[in-house]
Order: sequence, then C-alpha cells, then structure tokens
Amino acid sequence: MADTTNKLPEGTDTTIEPAATGTTRATGGATSLTATDRSTDALVTTDEDTGSTSGGGIRGMISNVSTKARDEAAGRARGFVGDTLKSGSTTLGNISSLIGDTVAQIEEKLGPQYAGYARTASDTVQRYATTLENKNPDELVDDARDLVRKSPAVALAGAAILGFGLVRLLKAGMPEEGTRRDGTKN
Repeated sequence: MADTTNKLPEGTDTTIEPAATGTTRATGGATSLTATDRSTDALVTTDEDTGSTSGGGIRGMISNVSTKARDEAAGRARGFVGDTLKSGSTTLGNISSLIGDTVAQIEEKLGPQYAGYARTASDTVQRYATTLENKNPDELVDDARDLVRKSPAVALAGAAILGFGLVRLLKAGMPEEGTRRDGTKN
C-alpha cells in the first residue's frame, strides 16, 4: 500500500489505491478525479450507476476525429464531383454546339435525312448537358445506385470499359521497355 503520509507532488490531491486490493471508495465505485484530471479528458471513464468502465476518453476522441475526417472527405468529394459535373456539362454543351454548327454542312453534302440525325444528336447531347448541370452530386450517386440495381450487367460492363480505358491511359504515359524517360534507348 502506498505511503500517504509523504508529501505528494504538486497538483496531486490523493493517492489512488492499487487496483488489486479490491477496495472501493465512498464514491460508489467511481474513481475520484483531481483538479488536473477534470481539465482534460480522462482515459477511462466510469459509469457511476453500473460501475462499468469504457474508453470514452480516447475512444470518444478517436470516434470524433474519424467522424470529422469522414465528413470532411465527403464534403471534399461532393465539391470535386460538383466541379466535375459543371465541367462535364460545359464540355457536352460545347459538343452539342459543334454538332449543331455542322448541320448545314451535313445537309449540303449528305442530305436532309442525315442533317435530321445530326440535329437530333445535337438536341440529345444538349439535353444531357442540361440534366447534368442541374444535378447535385448526391442525386448522381443515387442514379448510379439505381442503375446498378436495375441492370448490374450494364454497370459491370461499364466498369470494365472504364478500367480498360484507364489502363490504356496509364500505359500511354509510361515509357516503353528499353527506353528512358527522355525517349533515348538504353
């Protein structure tokens, strides 16, 4: 047992009994806190009603940090997706304008039937651009989930095509085997 007659270090009110003694204090089983402990999170908190302990201090801090990090990441992802939606809709609008500008030439060279196809394509691309511009990221995610639920084969095929395109893009950026980054042979 600790000697309580010695002078305790500054900021210490009492000596805590060792856990192996099995003694409890008059606080109902809860460990009493010093003034220093009250100003900071305790590592382990004790429920005074049940006497059970939980890692509320550290566990709570980790939970709070992970929740904040998750919320911040979701906010950044929404912002990134929102920016991408705007640039994508602008690009689709430009493509629609390009198709619309060539309708007269198509009609002149290929006839009115093909010009009608080009007008329809231009209108369809413009409609998609407008729809994309008016969507928020959460609606887009919900639409993607609905597409996957309704037709998983289409979603899987789209993912495979996207993966193939990504691999091709990465391979195009890598130097050929036997060459250096500056293009000279080894």
